[in-house]
Amino acid sequence: MLDGPVSRRGGLTARLSSAGVLPNAPSRTLQIIQNFLTRRVSVMQQIHDSIAAAQQRQSTQANKHGRSNLASFAAGDQVLLHKSAVPAHAFRTRAVGMSSNVKLRSAWNGPFTVLRVVSPTNYKLDLSNSWQIHPTFYVGKLKPYPPPLSTSTPDEATANDPLDPAAALLRLPPPSTSPPPASQALPPATLTPPLAAAA
Repeated sequence: MLDGPVSRRGGLTARLSSAGVLPNAPSRTLQIIQNFLTRRVSVMQQIHDSIAAAQQRQSTQANKHGRSNLASFAAGDQVLLHKSAVPAHAFRTRAVGMSSNVKLRSAWNGPFTVLRVVSPTNYKLDLSNSWQIHPTFYVGKLKPYPPPLSTSTPDEATANDPLDPAAALLRLPPPSTSPPPASQALPPATLTPPLAAAA
């Protein structure tokens, strides 16, 4: 039987008799915990530094190739979406102007309206609900939709453009209804027609 910290039978404390070792003194336990925490903080700092270095390497590598399309758009702009950003199942809906054949499909789809600027490199587009895909895309998969060509008559600003055919027509004098003056009249034909000469 144990009558306190020391056994009458063996003269050992209860802890020593069951574990076979003396318990750690409180000052030694505190030192072990401090060493453990110091090692953990050191390991965590090494992990943090390694992750930061890996992110920097990946960023450098990613920026080295591609990433040239850094255009910016505003809400309401019209954009075209590259086909690599849209999964194949979205094209099974037979949207207008899109071929179900992958080889015949245009590389750029759209136009789509930018609903919201999520970040400087990500934009939320107004997509068809039948596509059932997330509507936010990276700027590298977008390009500006060109405005439609004007079908109106040229105004004063383009009337002086020498390469514009419509402007050249505007520069012509209006047709006259009176006969041309005698000085501008064509001379009478002096050659006989080939059929009349043969007869």
